[in-house]
Amino acid sequence: MESNNNLNENIRQLRNISENIYSTLKDISDEQIGWADELEKVRSKLKNLNASMSVINKASDSLGATTGRNEELLSFGLSLSNEIMKKTKNFLQIIDTLSYKLNTLIGKREDINSIVEKLLSLNQASANTARNAEIKAYQAGSQGRGFEVVANELGKLTGESLRIVDSMITSLETLRDESKKIVDRFKTLQDTLSQFEEITNQLEESSNDLKEKFSTIINITDCLIESLDRINTKRQDIDLVANTMLSLSQNFILKASKIDLLLTHKESVGEIIEHLVELHQYLKSNNSPLLLSNIRQLDSALNAIFRLNENSRVDVANLKGEQVYKELDFNELQDIKDILNKAIEEMKGVKGIVQSTLNKSKQGIDSINKVRVFIEQEKIDMKEVTVLQENLYMRSNELGRLVERIDDLSDQSRVLSLYGKIEGSRISSDFIGLESIVNEMHALSGDYSKVASELSVFFAPVKEEIEELDKMVQKLNGIINRLGEMAIESENAFKGNEEQIRYLIEISNSIKLSLDKQKDIIAKATDSFTWITDEINENAQLITELEKRMDKEKEFVNSIVRENLRETKSLNILGDKKHTELRVYLQGDPLSLDPARVGDAPSNKVASSIHRGLFDFGFSGGVYPLIVERWDLSPDALEWNFTIRDDVVNHNGKKIDAEDVKYSIDRLKGGPNNFIIEPIESINVKGTYSLTIKLKNLFMPLITNLATVGGSIISKDNSSENDKRISGIGPFRFVEWSNDEDIILEAHSDYIFGEPYPSRLVYKRSGSALESFRENLVDIAVVRADEVPMIKKDTELRDRLISSEFLNVNYMGFNFKKTDLPFNDKRVRQALNYAVDNSALIEETESGLGAISRGIFPPGLSVYDANHKGYEYNLHLARELLKEAGYPDGLHDVYKLSISDSLTNINRAKFLKEAFSDIGVRVEIDEYPWGEFLEIVHDGEPELFLLEWSADTTDPNNFIFPLFHSSSKGIGGNTLFYSNESVDLLIEEGLREINPSKRERIYKKVENIIVEDAPMVFLTHSVNFTLVNERVFGFKPDPLNYTHYEWIGVQ
Repeated sequence: MESNNNLNENIRQLRNISENIYSTLKDISDEQIGWADELEKVRSKLKNLNASMSVINKASDSLGATTGRNEELLSFGLSLSNEIMKKTKNFLQIIDTLSYKLNTLIGKREDINSIVEKLLSLNQASANTARNAEIKAYQAGSQGRGFEVVANELGKLTGESLRIVDSMITSLETLRDESKKIVDRFKTLQDTLSQFEEITNQLEESSNDLKEKFSTIINITDCLIESLDRINTKRQDIDLVANTMLSLSQNFILKASKIDLLLTHKESVGEIIEHLVELHQYLKSNNSPLLLSNIRQLDSALNAIFRLNENSRVDVANLKGEQVYKELDFNELQDIKDILNKAIEEMKGVKGIVQSTLNKSKQGIDSINKVRVFIEQEKIDMKEVTVLQENLYMRSNELGRLVERIDDLSDQSRVLSLYGKIEGSRISSDFIGLESIVNEMHALSGDYSKVASELSVFFAPVKEEIEELDKMVQKLNGIINRLGEMAIESENAFKGNEEQIRYLIEISNSIKLSLDKQKDIIAKATDSFTWITDEINENAQLITELEKRMDKEKEFVNSIVRENLRETKSLNILGDKKHTELRVYLQGDPLSLDPARVGDAPSNKVASSIHRGLFDFGFSGGVYPLIVERWDLSPDALEWNFTIRDDVVNHNGKKIDAEDVKYSIDRLKGGPNNFIIEPIESINVKGTYSLTIKLKNLFMPLITNLATVGGSIISKDNSSENDKRISGIGPFRFVEWSNDEDIILEAHSDYIFGEPYPSRLVYKRSGSALESFRENLVDIAVVRADEVPMIKKDTELRDRLISSEFLNVNYMGFNFKKTDLPFNDKRVRQALNYAVDNSALIEETESGLGAISRGIFPPGLSVYDANHKGYEYNLHLARELLKEAGYPDGLHDVYKLSISDSLTNINRAKFLKEAFSDIGVRVEIDEYPWGEFLEIVHDGEPELFLLEWSADTTDPNNFIFPLFHSSSKGIGGNTLFYSNESVDLLIEEGLREINPSKRERIYKKVENIIVEDAPMVFLTHSVNFTLVNERVFGFKPDPLNYTHYEWIGVQ
């Protein structure tokens, strides 16, 4: 009893020391991660510094370019304004000339009146002569007929002459009136132009002011760019610091991650030691022959602690003296800070000037708008002038034609007088008065000729003046049109100027913000450096103390091992170990016992007793090295180096080496455990018992994955085609599967962690779990939640019931492989989620014992979010979503819900069938035996199906990657055949992330996306309920349902 007390005391002290070491290492690990986070922030800040520098550089370049463009636009606008002024003056000069010429033209009206009067009297004389000629021709009878024709023609000529005179008088009146109108219009134009001159003077004043301000901005910008150039010369140094920060951050996280893994290993082994010590007390008090096995197991566990201690010492030694900042010159940051302060002051000046420049630019635009209004009005006025001038020109042409016609009349009258003379000679000389008429006609032709000559002399210069006036008006029109174009161009220039100034304000604000941000970055980075440096110095003392504690732990481990050795020698008084059989109820048919092919719960339960890998799970889901002697990481954490123990043998007695490890992992490809090999690029055997696993990307859960059944080690010489006969290295070896009922295993005496307590482990599969336990056919049975109330009422059973946390999710899956179903519409999937009352489901099918599933992750997992709302029961919303999806009266067809034929699934399916009917969705239930059900689900045949996913590890990736990554479709776990690029990318990001806090955020984000997309109906998370026979000792449940039967005994 004394030795037992010594063992207990030693274990207690070992536990205390280990807890102290664990606590210290945990603090160091947490600090390392804290430093890494801080360094990553500093790196991001320094990268942001560079990024904001780039923004400032671009902005400052743009500032310079914008200022230059402003100057160009302003110069252009001013040049146009000046040209407008010149053309306006030219315009005024032309108007003055036109007014003078028109007034001169109007003044000549008196001169032309006398000529017109002569023409009128000439017409009167011509008319008298014509009448006399007609009379004489009549009196002459037949002799005067020729003369009569002449007289008639003269009459016509006289009539036409009268009409010409009338037209000429009308045209002269019109010419006078039109000239007066044009003169009046020009006076109006002159008045407007005097106002315009005032506007252009204002414009010129604003523009000159703008030019002065731009000159100031350019000077300040040059100073700013010079400051930024000085900062840019330091960018390479900043990049170096940032990259060093990244390297140090990753280094810290890797060290912390490895320490965390080692702590998990030690915690898991510590749990095992405590469990074995409790068994030790029990076995010793009962003088059981199993005590020898217990001591060997305890010895194996203590040696595991010893090896972990040695590994920890190496990693702790690596932490000593980690002075991260000695090589970095952070004085550069102070220089940058000084430059930034100067640049910030310069930008304040820019902002003020730019704003006032904008106001001046607005004044310029206002002035140019007034110019445009003036020009538009002038265009209207000039249109009227043009019409008037066209009329004037037309009248001038008409008068010209009249003058020409009078000249023609002169010629005609001359010809008529000649004809009159000829015809008069033919009449008898006795005919009195005819000769005088002929003479009058001759005189008339001469008079017409004189009047025509006078008119020509008068109208020739008038016509020339009017033609000149026409050209001037056309020129005025050209000027006014050009003025309009220039005004538009000038307005565009000033508007462009305004836009550039607004952009200038935007840029200057951006630069100011970036400069302020940079200043803040530098300040925070400096604070971070100070904090981390202080923490590292404090850690140096902590690490020294830690090493002393680890030495003490090593000493205690050695003393306990020595005590065990003495106790082992004294146990010859114990009787021989008796044959014991542990009977376990097995729910469902295992589909395979080949660890590479195990993908279902029944297979996993049996195979986990036959097969084990490099690492194994403890009681809380943490892992510890089972056959690994030591392991380490490359600096980039992409290469994991393992050295395995040289005393591991499989069930056939064959020694396991590194080639066997490589063979076992390589054969996982394409199977249900592909997630283990997915991150692995290659496996290289370095020696008989050493190998290196090279990863594609960083992936810290590698060890956890290797602890699953899929990561089990078998011999490369395995030749068995029967997956039941594959020889493993686990605590039990396969014996037989009798009549497809009982599966019988027996203890592996050379198991690496000591011989198991039970001689035989029998999995029984007949009847129900509860009935089998009642009838004493099994010693351990997991029962359904709906049976618990009845068990608690049974006085014999209730004390045998143990409840435990279980990491799983129960769900109804949609088959995305079937693209013709309405479930491809997310709204329909969401509607079905809202249609399920999860609380009622748990009450009716699990006796109220379970948790509502609001997402993927179950309670007990690190990433579980208790505040996640998910889909709360809401029939109204469910119906609205169906209506939005085009199904106001529910879905049209009846859909098959495929399930395995367990009672729990049948009850769940019935509940769902009724729930869905409330929103018009009809389903019929199809039941299948377990193996057949899994086959059709893996092949993607069902429309809807009920399934459970239970965790292989406590890493969140084990829930996400198999169930939702597109590479896991089918047998790999993604029986939904779900594919979402965003989800894939986030899952892969989570695989690579080594910072645990960041990784947690990634998985929470991906869960939110999945829940919103609703690829399944989220139902419940289960609780495990186990009945344990009173003859059984050492039973300990765990959240992975990974029971260590090797440490369970039967009295």
